[in-house]
Amino acid sequence: MLLFWPFAWKRYWGVPFFGVPDFGAPFVALKEFSKYGWQGTVFFEGQLLKPSELPAHYISTLFANSLPEFVLAGWLLGIIPLFLLVHSGRNVLTRTTLCATIIFVAGVGPIASIILSHALLYDNFRHILFTIPPLVTLSAAGVWAFASLFENAIIRLVLIVTYSLGILTTIADMRALHPYEYIYYNRLIAGGLKRANDHFEMEYWGTSFREAALWLKQYYRQPGVSEILYALSPPSVVREMADYYLQRPAADGVKFRRALKGEMPKVWMVLRRQQQHIEPTWGHIVHTVKREGVPLLEVIEP
Repeated sequence: MLLFWPFAWKRYWGVPFFGVPDFGAPFVALKEFSKYGWQGTVFFEGQLLKPSELPAHYISTLFANSLPEFVLAGWLLGIIPLFLLVHSGRNVLTRTTLCATIIFVAGVGPIASIILSHALLYDNFRHILFTIPPLVTLSAAGVWAFASLFENAIIRLVLIVTYSLGILTTIADMRALHPYEYIYYNRLIAGGLKRANDHFEMEYWGTSFREAALWLKQYYRQPGVSEILYALSPPSVVREMADYYLQRPAADGVKFRRALKGEMPKVWMVLRRQQQHIEPTWGHIVHTVKREGVPLLEVIEP
């Protein structure tokens, strides 16, 4: 990343990465994003909270509710062979345990650092997605270690089949949510997507504007109208998220244009971010972008 980072070069007149007076670009960045001054709000446990108000269990709660059951099961199963190894009297410091420790630190270390330093967080745990691969690897290792406790091939097969079914179930959920896989919540702890909708952030990226815009372009028409004005909500939405897909006229020549200040839009695209549990009380809903029964965005006629 540093090689292609303009700041790392420009800051020090062609001498990249490290320098005075503030110890180099990487450290400037580390200081900046560890105390990033974001002043938005986060929907967590049914409340809108400022980043400074998020509880210490914010990340752990999201992980418990957002990671698939097979990952959580792998962690729990892995504790059993670890416990037996510690109390077996054998040498604990082996190549296998060293590898497991490295993976554990790679996954848990950054999370612990964030919690202990009270770093500001927002919009789910997307800041620490890099911790997911080692944590999933650790889960798989836990299942393998647990299965290795049994000499019976049938028991091992049952464990492998059960674990594989958990993986396939998650794959099916991903297919049903596509392209909004990031709103996934598990069934065991979160109670599925519908229940999680009342407690946690859902469509925080706003990518559903694409689906809504394409639906408008293909299906939404008003008799005798060749130009349809639209508007987006909430006001913080990046306008290009819908404008890009509506900038060219539809196949039948109908044009869509974002309403300017003072113009009355014919249709609104309303993202449910941070208010996904609240039903709209105005206008007529003509289309809803939803997954597994959870609405993400509504197209509304005022």
